[in-house]
Amino acid sequence: MIGTTYYNGSLGISVPEGLGDYLRSLLRLTSYGTLNPQRPQRDYHITICCEPYETVSNPGPLNLEFEVSLELFTNGNAYWVPVISQDIENLRESLGLSRVCEVPVHFCIGYIKNGKA
Repeated sequence: MIGTTYYNGSLGISVPEGLGDYLRSLLRLTSYGTLNPQRPQRDYHITICCEPYETVSNPGPLNLEFEVSLELFTNGNAYWVPVISQDIENLRESLGLSRVCEVPVHFCIGYIKNGKA
């Protein structure tokens, strides 16, 4: 899949809305309806730069290729899937960052609200 970078103080990739909705639907289906996370407050996205721990300047819009894993993770507040991308690793390196972020690159698909997903 290909997404376009954006910069709003942190660097990320815009992700097609349909992909996020699809993954949230899969989560609902595979949990037999017991998990129904809220949509992210910001549009669906992948964070490239881990603000406020890393700072970079705006590299301008770039098209980057990425894959998402269907392995689901949660921290009790959000649900996300890992993102795999040589393009993201190469971009991070070109910006003077380590190729891999301390927090693994991921795509948040939803949040828990009032203790319920």
